[in-house]
Amino acid sequence: MSAVTVPVVRRSILKKGQDNMSNMLDFSKMLGVSLKCIDRELIRYSLHNLSTEHQLPEDHAIPQSLPVELPMQLEIPVVAFQESNIYDIHRGPCTATLHFRNQESRNDWVWVQAGSEEMYGVLRGRLPAKLVALFTIRDYTCENAVRRVVAVRMLSAVN
Repeated sequence: MSAVTVPVVRRSILKKGQDNMSNMLDFSKMLGVSLKCIDRELIRYSLHNLSTEHQLPEDHAIPQSLPVELPMQLEIPVVAFQESNIYDIHRGPCTATLHFRNQESRNDWVWVQAGSEEMYGVLRGRLPAKLVALFTIRDYTCENAVRRVVAVRMLSAVN
C-alpha cells in the first residue's frame, strides 16, 4: 500500500500482465467459462450501461474476435483515513486460473458499490466480491476503444 496525492482521475487501474491471450476464445478456455456466457454478459452490460455509440455490437461474432489482454493487478485508489485529498493505492492481484509466483492462482477480495448508501445497513451499499478475472478488450469497431473489464463473484447480503 502506498499513499499518493489526488490523482487526476479517481479510477481503478488495471496493471499489465500476461500477453498470452489473443482473443475471447483463448480467454474463455483459460477461465473455463463458455464463450456464449461471456459474450452474453458483455453485450448485456454494454446495452444497459454504455451510450449508444459506445455499445458493443449484438452480433456475437464481433466480440468473440476482439483482441484481449490479461492484466494481473487492479490498483484501487481509496481515500485516506480522515483526509479528503490523499488516496491510498490498494493493489488487488488477480491471476484468474493462472499460477501466482509458482503457487496456486490468486484472486483477492474487493468491496463493490452495489447499491445506494442506504442499502445493506452498515455496509452502506457495498458488498464483498472475489475477483474472477481482469481483462482488457480492444474494440476496433468503436474508434479503437479500450474496454477494461473486471469480472467478480458477488456475495449477497442476508438480513
